[in-house]
Amino acid sequence: MEDPHLFDRMEKIEQFTNFAISSGKVSQNKAVITIPVVVHVVYNTTAQNVSDAQIQSQLDVLNKDFRKLNTDLNLIPSTFSSLVADAEINFCLANRDPSGNATTGILRVQTTKTSFSTNDGVKSATTGGSNAWSTNQYLNIWVCNMSGGILGYAQFPGGAAATDGVVIGYTCFGTTGTAQAPFNKGRTATHEVGHWLNLRHIWGDATCGSDLVTDTPVHNTSNYSCPSHPKSNSCGTSAEMFMNYMDYVDDACMQMFSNGQKARMQALFVTGGARASLATSPGCSGSTGGGTPTPAYCAATGSNTQFEWISNVKFNTINNTTTGSAGYVNYTSISTTVNKGSAYNLTLTPGFAGTAYPEYFRVYIDYNGDLDFVDAGELVYTSPATTAAVTSSITIPTTAITGNVRMRIILKDGAITSPCESFTYGEVEDYTLSIQPANTTCSAPTALTSSTVGTTTATVSWTAVTGASNYTLQYKQSTTSTWTSVSTTSTSYNLTGLTASKTYNWQVRTNCTSGSSVYTTGANFTTQATVPTTCTDSYEANNSLSAAKTISVNTNISAKIGTSTDTDWFKFSNTSAAKNIRVTLSNLPADYDIKLHNSAGTVLFTSENTGNTSELIKYNNAPVGTYYISVYGYNGTFNANSCYTLRADISSTAFK
Repeated sequence: MEDPHLFDRMEKIEQFTNFAISSGKVSQNKAVITIPVVVHVVYNTTAQNVSDAQIQSQLDVLNKDFRKLNTDLNLIPSTFSSLVADAEINFCLANRDPSGNATTGILRVQTTKTSFSTNDGVKSATTGGSNAWSTNQYLNIWVCNMSGGILGYAQFPGGAAATDGVVIGYTCFGTTGTAQAPFNKGRTATHEVGHWLNLRHIWGDATCGSDLVTDTPVHNTSNYSCPSHPKSNSCGTSAEMFMNYMDYVDDACMQMFSNGQKARMQALFVTGGARASLATSPGCSGSTGGGTPTPAYCAATGSNTQFEWISNVKFNTINNTTTGSAGYVNYTSISTTVNKGSAYNLTLTPGFAGTAYPEYFRVYIDYNGDLDFVDAGELVYTSPATTAAVTSSITIPTTAITGNVRMRIILKDGAITSPCESFTYGEVEDYTLSIQPANTTCSAPTALTSSTVGTTTATVSWTAVTGASNYTLQYKQSTTSTWTSVSTTSTSYNLTGLTASKTYNWQVRTNCTSGSSVYTTGANFTTQATVPTTCTDSYEANNSLSAAKTISVNTNISAKIGTSTDTDWFKFSNTSAAKNIRVTLSNLPADYDIKLHNSAGTVLFTSENTGNTSELIKYNNAPVGTYYISVYGYNGTFNANSCYTLRADISSTAFK
C-alpha cells in the first residue's frame, strides 16, 4: 500500500535541507555525529549467518568512508581532490537496546524464507524477517539473501518508521567471510547508507539528471566496473566523478563523498532535521538495567559550580568554549582525529565568575580503551597552579589502540586530582579522540626560515614534503592569540601588510590527500622599525673628520647617506661627571656601520653588523675629551631617500 503523504514529507525535508545549508546552520554544526547501529542478520542457511567479525569489518568501512579515512584516497584524481569531504559521521554497534538493556547490537533471526526482494519483507517478523528497532534512535541494517541480483536498497528520510533503514545482501556486506568480489570492500553499505542520509544517485536517476548537489558534475547515467579518468559525456561534463560512493562502480573504484553531499547529510542533524534525534541517541552509551551491565567510565565532577570552570579547550581540531560550569559535561559527541606517533598542541583556559583563584588542570586519555584512566601513560598532562591559559604538547603513543577513546580534562581549585574524584570547586569535561595509525605519508615541514624582513613585509620558507598537496601557513603578532591562515602550494610565502617593529610568530603544516600533518614548532621574526624620510640633520658637508658636526649627547638625531662615497662625521664630548660612552646606530635603511675615533682620528671601536641590524659601541670609563663618530655604508651601500638614527649617550654609570 502506497503512502499518500510520502511525497509531501520528502518535499518538506528537501526544503529544510536547502534552508539549513543556505542559512549556515549546517556549517555551525561542528560536532561529529555518532549513530548507533543495530544489525539484523536474517538467514536461511548457515552460510548466510555472517559472523561478528564480518559485521565489524563493515562498521570499520563505514567509519573510514564517512570520515575520509579510507586508505584508497590516493586514487582520487587531482581534479576532485579538493572536493573530498569528511562527512563527520561515525557509526557504532549499539550497546544499549530500546529498553535500556545491554546488547551487542547484533540480532540473528533464522527464517524459512530462502531470499528477500525489495518489498521490505525482511523488515517484519510476520513476513519472515526482523522488526526494526526505534528508527529515531538507531540505524537498522538488515543482512540477508537478496533475490534478483540486488546488492542492497535503502529508505530515504521521510519514509515509514517501521521500514526505515538499509538492506544489504550477505555476499556484498563487509570485507571478510561471505563477501564476494567485486563487492567485497563494504561499499554497498556505504552507498545505501548515503541514500538513508538523503543522498541521490550521482546521475540523478535520469539522463543528465541532477543529484541536488552543486559540486558533483552532471553525469550522463550510471557507471559500472572501473572506468578510466577522465570520462566525458554528452551533458557537457569533461570528467565524471565516477569514483563517488553514489555511483554504481565496483567497490575498489569508489572512494569519496563531496563537500556538497556532506552538507546534505549534515542538514539532517541540525535542530528540526529529519534525523536530528539520532545525534543524541543513547544507543551507544551503555545499559541502564536488565541484562548484563555494560562497563562505563568512572564519574568525576565538581560539586560547586559558582566560581570557576573550564572556559576553553583547544586540542587539534577541538575548540570548545563555555561560559559557565556544570560540574561535569559529557562532550564525547565532540571528537578529533589523531595519529599514533604524532604530537598535538593543547591549550586549556580557566574561567572565573569573579576572583581568579589558582587552578590545576589534569588531562587523561584512555589509550588502551579499557574504560579507565589508571594505566601507565594515561595521565598525559598536569599543569602548575594557574589563573591563565596553559599550553602543552601531547604525543599519541604508537601502542595506543586504533579507534575511539575518551579524553578527560579536569580543572580543580587549589590542588591536583585523580581521574575519578568528586571535589568541591572545579569542573570535568570528557571528549572523544579517534586514534588512527601513524601518518607515514604527510610529515610536517622542517627548516623554517625567515628572510628579507622589512618594516611591513617578510618572506618565510620551509623544506618541501613528499606527497604534499599544499601547505597551510599561520602567522600572528606574538602578543595576540588570533592566527591568520593562508594556503599555498609553494614552499615559501611573502607576507605583506605587517606592522613595523613587531615580533611575529609563524607555523606551517603539510596537507596531503591522506590528511594533514601537525603544525611545526613555531618560528618568529621581528619587522624593521619605520625609517624616517625627513631627517633632523640635513647638513651634508660633514664628510671628513675636520668637518664633523657637533651633536648633543643623550639625544636622537637622524641623517642620510646620500652617495656611495659619503661618510658622515659627528663629534661630541664626555665629562668628568659622565665618562661612560654608548653610541647607537638604528632604523637603518641599508647596511650601515659605525666607528668611534679619538680626537686624533684614531679608530677606537668599530661595529659592523650585517644587513639592517642596528650597530652599538660602548666605551666605559673613557678619558674626558672630544670623540668622533663616522657613519658609512658597507661596500658603498647608501639610501638617499631614508634616514638613519644616531644617538651618543654619556653617563656616570657604566653601560652594560
